[in-house]
Amino acid sequence: MERRDFFKTILTTSLLTPLLLESKSTQNELELYLLSDDPHHSLPSLLKGTGFGGAKTYDFNGFHPKRLEISGMLERSGWTSARSGRASLLLSHSRLQKKAEPSFTLVRNGKILDARAGELKSLWRSLRQNAPLTFSLTSASLHSASSRISAGKTALCTIDGRQAARLNLRKNGSRTFATSNGRVSVKVESGAVRIEESSCKNHICVHSFPVSLEGERIICAPNRFMIAVEGGRTVDTIIG
Repeated sequence: MERRDFFKTILTTSLLTPLLLESKSTQNELELYLLSDDPHHSLPSLLKGTGFGGAKTYDFNGFHPKRLEISGMLERSGWTSARSGRASLLLSHSRLQKKAEPSFTLVRNGKILDARAGELKSLWRSLRQNAPLTFSLTSASLHSASSRISAGKTALCTIDGRQAARLNLRKNGSRTFATSNGRVSVKVESGAVRIEESSCKNHICVHSFPVSLEGERIICAPNRFMIAVEGGRTVDTIIG
């Protein structure tokens, strides 16, 4: 698959489900989004391949259909379950609105990375080999967890990691952004923000759910465009 098609069919799909993360980035912030019916088969290798150097403790946020399998595989790889809610790795599960090809993507400090580079390339190929389309998205946040969920007041729009605008979620309106690959139109309504139109081919980001809570994000990867609701230090998952 060509690089551009990869971003269109994988990265955008991977991030269409809102994930509540710490809105204040740190140098160690890393997010892994894995599309697979069997995430336990590749998750430990993917985590190792990211070079994450923090404490190897994990916890689940809500229901995950492969919780037992993931726990067993992680613990065989040296991870320890953390019951205190202060785990360095927080895992959650979401169901996509439409099926997508199995794959994964990484976001470090708010910037999308090419998951096919370096040692991860062979893992990416292995994950996709003879694998069926899937509805299942496993999200893994590699940074400290915290406390509560709150409605956001502003949303930061970035293009290729650079700030493009800050939107007031208390004020309804629409705005269109030009990107290197086309354009994205964003709409704020009733305290939430969504992508209304996009020049990307598959328009998966357009079908994503509106975001309104601190840390929720929508990404249109082909346009390198991200919406992130600003706020506190929340780590949680909202299943749409």
